[in-house]
Amino acid sequence: MATGSLSTEEAMWTPPRRKEQLLELLVFCLLIVPSLVLSLFMTTPPGISFPQLAIASIARDIGLVCLIAFFLWRNGESVHHLGWQRHHALREVAMGVLLFVPLTFTAQWVEQLFMSLGLHAPHGPEPFLTPRGPLSSWLPFRKRRYSGATSCSGSGN
Repeated sequence: MATGSLSTEEAMWTPPRRKEQLLELLVFCLLIVPSLVLSLFMTTPPGISFPQLAIASIARDIGLVCLIAFFLWRNGESVHHLGWQRHHALREVAMGVLLFVPLTFTAQWVEQLFMSLGLHAPHGPEPFLTPRGPLSSWLPFRKRRYSGATSCSGSGN
């Protein structure tokens, strides 16, 4: 091969555009920054609260969705490659709603089976996982009541 000639792969490569680089940086920041901020709150003495954990989780999930959208955009693919199609949307939603109840009962049955085998479920959520105050009311998580749960005041009893 002559020193001045380029292979087909090298000839087809073009440097990334500025818009593409900016979007890639923003997606990277959406993936990294929530975890960094969350770790900052975890090291402080009061610890982390439910709203902080919920917002960090939502931000991380948004970052993951943005990463998928970025890869689709950069590769010139449509969401149909992921299986997202409009013509079966109603059927898919109905199937999800109908399968929710049997799946919930199956999960409870498996939990009871494990408990009968001597494996025990947690006594309750950690105090920082319990929503409190007006900020927590708009977050998509709700307080679950566990059977046999003790007080979530952090006393450990």
